[in-house]
Amino acid sequence: MENNSKKRITVEIAGVSLNIVTDENEEFVEKIAETLNDRIAKMRKNSFTISVLDAALLCAIENVSDRLTAEKQIRSLQAQLSLCEMNMRNLRDEIAVLQEQARASATQQKTDGGSQLSLDMNTPDTPKEGILGSLGVSDSSPEEKISALEKYLENKRTTENPTGTTRADKIKYIESLLRGGISTDD
Repeated sequence: MENNSKKRITVEIAGVSLNIVTDENEEFVEKIAETLNDRIAKMRKNSFTISVLDAALLCAIENVSDRLTAEKQIRSLQAQLSLCEMNMRNLRDEIAVLQEQARASATQQKTDGGSQLSLDMNTPDTPKEGILGSLGVSDSSPEEKISALEKYLENKRTTENPTGTTRADKIKYIESLLRGGISTDD
């Protein structure tokens, strides 16, 4: 059974008339032919001794090389994306566990008459533009933002909490960063 969407398009490449059967639109095929003709002409202009056939073969070699390189980059990016997705799933799972632990700890503290630890992100040394702005990393890469945030949280030690912030607090603010920014209204 033949596909009815295929059509025959005649183009001229390097002086040779070719009939191409394709399901692509005519403008697209003509653009390919025009690009190929331009590349062949440029090769012939740069080397007066090269034949049309040799120039066409060199263009074919370049195109195959470009395609193989692009396919390799696509595979690499797909692998990186899979790794990032796996890391995000792991972080979400860890955040969920830490949130549950924090809820359990808060419930335990309330029943014991204690108070729940909270981070006041609007301290006098933290301007209203947020932690990232005060750290000078608001326009940085996500990795730099996370690193700066971790350092900030590590240095945020008070007399009430000499060990610094809890791991759950750190995860909370890193999760907030990953969602698009740090809120200073906590």
